[in-house]
Amino acid sequence: MDIDKLIQFLSQHSINKQTQQLEKGVTATLLSDTFQMNRSVASRLLNDLFHRHELIKVNSRPVLFYERKTLENFYHKKVDTFVFKSISDLKRYFSINESTLDPFQEFIGESMDTKNMIEQCKTAISYPPSGLPILLTGNSGVGKSYLAQLIYDYASNEEIISNDGKFITLNCAEYADNPDLITAKLFGHVKGAFTGADDHKKGIVEAANNGVLFLDEAHRLSFESQEKLFLLMDKGVYNPLGNNDIEKKTNVRVILATTENPGEAFLPTFTRRIPVIIDLPSLNQMSLKNRQILIKKFYKDESKRINKTLDISKNVIYTLFKYDPPGNIGELKNVIVFSCASALQESSMAGDNISINIRHLPEHLIKLYADNKYYLNYQFKHILLDEMVIDYRDESGLSDKHITKTENIIHHLFKEIQIKVKNHPDIPFSALIEDVKKCLDELQSFSLLESSEQKVNTIEKLLFNVLKVYDYTFYSQQTISEITKYIIYRNESFSTITDEEGMFKKLWEGLKHVYPREFNQANLIKEEMENVLGIRIDLLDLNIIILFLRSFEKQTDSKGIKSIIVCHGENTASSIANVANKLLGKYLFQGFDMPIEVSVSVIIEKIKLFLKTIDNRNDIIIFVDMGSLTQLSDRLENRFKGTIGLVNNVTTSMVIEAGESILQNKPIKEILTKMKNQRPQYQIIEPPANKKENVIITTCDTGIGTAMKFKELLDRIFKNIKNIEVIAYDYSSLKHGEAETSSFDSYNILGIVGTLDPEIEGIPFVAIENIINGENQFKWYEILGTVLTESKISILNDKLLKQFSMQSVLDHITILNPEKIINHVEGALTLLQEIFQIKLSNSSKISLYIHISCLIERLVKQQPIEVYTELENFEHKHREFIRGIKKAFIQLENVYNITLPTSEIGYIHDIIKHNHLDFAY
Repeated sequence: MDIDKLIQFLSQHSINKQTQQLEKGVTATLLSDTFQMNRSVASRLLNDLFHRHELIKVNSRPVLFYERKTLENFYHKKVDTFVFKSISDLKRYFSINESTLDPFQEFIGESMDTKNMIEQCKTAISYPPSGLPILLTGNSGVGKSYLAQLIYDYASNEEIISNDGKFITLNCAEYADNPDLITAKLFGHVKGAFTGADDHKKGIVEAANNGVLFLDEAHRLSFESQEKLFLLMDKGVYNPLGNNDIEKKTNVRVILATTENPGEAFLPTFTRRIPVIIDLPSLNQMSLKNRQILIKKFYKDESKRINKTLDISKNVIYTLFKYDPPGNIGELKNVIVFSCASALQESSMAGDNISINIRHLPEHLIKLYADNKYYLNYQFKHILLDEMVIDYRDESGLSDKHITKTENIIHHLFKEIQIKVKNHPDIPFSALIEDVKKCLDELQSFSLLESSEQKVNTIEKLLFNVLKVYDYTFYSQQTISEITKYIIYRNESFSTITDEEGMFKKLWEGLKHVYPREFNQANLIKEEMENVLGIRIDLLDLNIIILFLRSFEKQTDSKGIKSIIVCHGENTASSIANVANKLLGKYLFQGFDMPIEVSVSVIIEKIKLFLKTIDNRNDIIIFVDMGSLTQLSDRLENRFKGTIGLVNNVTTSMVIEAGESILQNKPIKEILTKMKNQRPQYQIIEPPANKKENVIITTCDTGIGTAMKFKELLDRIFKNIKNIEVIAYDYSSLKHGEAETSSFDSYNILGIVGTLDPEIEGIPFVAIENIINGENQFKWYEILGTVLTESKISILNDKLLKQFSMQSVLDHITILNPEKIINHVEGALTLLQEIFQIKLSNSSKISLYIHISCLIERLVKQQPIEVYTELENFEHKHREFIRGIKKAFIQLENVYNITLPTSEIGYIHDIIKHNHLDFAY
């Protein structure tokens, strides 16, 4: 073992250079897994270095080791103590201030949604001068009060609020039947304000000055009470009950919570004043990973409270996974407290450990376990937990140690690939493909939580939409299902795997050149997963997905007859295809499995979708197991240049016979006629008249992902134009002539839209930025002019600018609905052009779309830009312009309840004047 490499590894796991915080340290297990050595050897190496005083030892469970010099240099302290009982002792020794930790670290959840939620809370509470009001929504027991407290703790730690700022809570349900009383409670009252008001009294708003006011059950506020809160949230002022002439100022941050739908429980004018609304998920909406962290946290809290190490049976954990408590997270915590109390009462108080088993749970959970015992073991068999051990002295994080079987499978695959790539630099990728296929097939044997069903459906739909774009290979439902399970298990993984020696980076570079199609597919999957679902796909995952997709790329004759088999049942079509392909020794048939209950209409749509993914020059035979051929042939539009053969009542022997004829290069009609001996029903759909479809190609030199984004943008503006299709192409393939020339022969290519001209002779190109900014716009008109009138092109141009602007607005708007605001701004700009008799340029329109959208949000937040150079001079010289803008924007002002100040009008004038120097107003 290279000691220098080992010391470097230990140093990296001692201090996190990015967060500048103490790391989790190194265990013997981590060392053995990372360097592929026996655990006892790893333990001996660590202890040898410890005895040489090169390492610091923490006797937690498991034992942790830190590199001494790294800690000495970071904390500027010479070490003279080398053994510590716990992480807390180590931190105290180096004077690490625990209070500086982010309170949100206590908030459960590691998904992108949770991180975004926390960022919203931080942004809102710190927004000057008094934060933004926050509304927390969700069912009872999901942790709204807990999150509100964490928000306050964060504000206090970060000194956003002053030291004397308090966290004041009011449960509005207690005063729901007496609006005057809740008003007095909130804002205080003067003497004589109501019967029994014998003296002046301060309200909790005043008590919360410089702090945080938390209004729980806020939906119980009457509409009158909501209206009284307007002034507080808008201006930071309020009137005590009984005297509207007294106006008191306060600096209070407001957090509200409700279990109801905000749109139904509050006045529209009330919710408009709350820019940040955060919905907390119920327990049954949490991922298995977050649920396990939550269970561990609650047991860890109890372990510290009673100063006992807890040995928790895996059956207890499985039962808590299954349990869907009516009282949500709060009730789950109560169950865990009950189990600890029950086990503690039964055990000897003198012992340091107590065991928690099924008998220590409440009776209804014992029954739940008894009724589902075998199902629970099957459902959660991938959780490698003989027991969960919680040591009250252990200060490590919540999301470590408990490794699942699925993680072990994936971890083993990563290590296997790392070793093979390192030891055999020229290893054929086919060997790695087999490893990946075996791993993902093995993951299929494990079941997911019922609560994961929605996530599974969302990921599968997204994958299907991504993969359907590409030619040549049709990916079955099983393929999509395997990738989905891999992504979910990786996303719920507790362990981290690093590429310290750069083996996966090296592999990625190789795959990029050898398998460009799968490389582009995998990167598009990464973009969609991260942007749409917030699921991180790292370099290791990319390699796995590329290799897995490649496992379905068989060596077929691209000029031969294509064939698919469509059958009802879980694996019927796949089984027939696999048997035929193996016997024939070549991949000729693609199985397409359909659910039993699926209709003919759905089958037709699936077949249509598949036909779009293959080379349209080829003839194709479609075998089906049942259904009316008449329905299929009548409703299946042939957009092929080749012939389509539809064959009913498919059998394995029929498919094998057809395959033999395909290998002999026999024509499709001869193959179908010969099959009459097997008495199938078949029909032939001849290709249509040779009319070419109008096509615009999108491309980008940065990859197919961006080209697809351009395609989606153009698809939206061409939505109602039936005679133009948009197709995304890889730039490199276009540039170097690798794109199928048949595609160019099959279509009437109007032009190419993208970032860089691939320079294809005879095909015009226009840069997307030139369409947007109006430069070389004649090219855009030239491309569309052969099929559309100038007025239609002008309408499409405005639609494109609007769509492009909305994407930009999405990056700037946090409160308002971008689509609605863009539509309202569009109306205002149309009026503006009519009033001033001006045709705005593309760049002016985009600038105004974005500027006015942000302007409206500023005014809604009551944060206008009130400074404008020589404002009085502007008001004097441009009175007509100001009147015209007021007229054009009157609907905007009414819809959003805002007033456009002259200073903001000045900036609108500057934008127009900058792009239209002859503008006279």
